[in-house]
Amino acid sequence: MSLNTSGHDARHAGRGSRGGAAGAGGTPDYTDLLGQIGVPALVVVGRDDRFTPIPQAEFMQQRIPGADLVVIDGAAHMPNLERPEEFNAVLRGFLSRVSPARP
Repeated sequence: MSLNTSGHDARHAGRGSRGGAAGAGGTPDYTDLLGQIGVPALVVVGRDDRFTPIPQAEFMQQRIPGADLVVIDGAAHMPNLERPEEFNAVLRGFLSRVSPARP
């Protein structure tokens, strides 16, 4: 799923580069579909992410029903690679809450 991240202001999240259906680079903007996500969702953002700033991650989390949001310190756009131990701990915790227990 792509969310327009061309602006750094959450008020502009969901608007394409021309205010229409396409975001940066002609990528379709699916912002209006966020509210239709019906599965557990985890939004993870690096505190120093300039491509998807925290206000845009908050925008997504607020529109996805029941979504969790985690901000990882010391990471930018790729927290899974920049802070793998922290990212994996967050992911394990999320999966343990949403996955059925295995026998």
